[in-house]
Amino acid sequence: MALEVRHTADGAAGTADEQDCELRIPQHTCVAVVSDDTAADRFLTGLLNENRPGLSVSVYGVDARDEPEAVEQLVGLAPSTAPRPDLPVHDAFVESGTQKGLPPERAEQRTSELADALDLHAVRDTPCAGLSPGLLSRVSLGCALLNAPPLLLLLRPLDDVDVASEKIICRVLDHYTASTGAVVFTTRSTEVAHRVTDRLLHVGGETQRREGDTGC
Repeated sequence: MALEVRHTADGAAGTADEQDCELRIPQHTCVAVVSDDTAADRFLTGLLNENRPGLSVSVYGVDARDEPEAVEQLVGLAPSTAPRPDLPVHDAFVESGTQKGLPPERAEQRTSELADALDLHAVRDTPCAGLSPGLLSRVSLGCALLNAPPLLLLLRPLDDVDVASEKIICRVLDHYTASTGAVVFTTRSTEVAHRVTDRLLHVGGETQRREGDTGC
């Protein structure tokens, strides 16, 4: 499983027989987490960052509590990986790549590849602070993809973006899920969620309602 969240009796990792599955995301799938407030964002960002008793979270079998640094290398986060506003787009990509441990030459290569995929060459030298919401969402996604992680956790990448950006982002995510890994993204729009994927997780307050096959 790309991402698995389980309830445990004491918060320890335990074994599968001792756990109740809360969420299971297979590889090569795209899942939308939907809420009309910030609940979905809090749910997604808290998966890896909160040490919550009674929950065990693993990414490709690696326990997020026991091996946080290893899990960090497996996950691309956006907009947590969003670039500094003062940096031009090209420099933001290269910096993101080197921060993820890529050699400078490889970071430059990945920057060129992702600029092609996300149609960003025209804004190569534009500071990120001057980008439209759609362009900034594309740049944030690119930064998350620099080291080709097998899991993407994305906060509202398709909300309030222009039609052209939505098409480009969806194309990149389709290619990524087919070739590389799994995507979980949040949105406030059920319409957007249904347009992109048939796997939905509704989050509201302390309750969750699943649609599709995101459960065990």
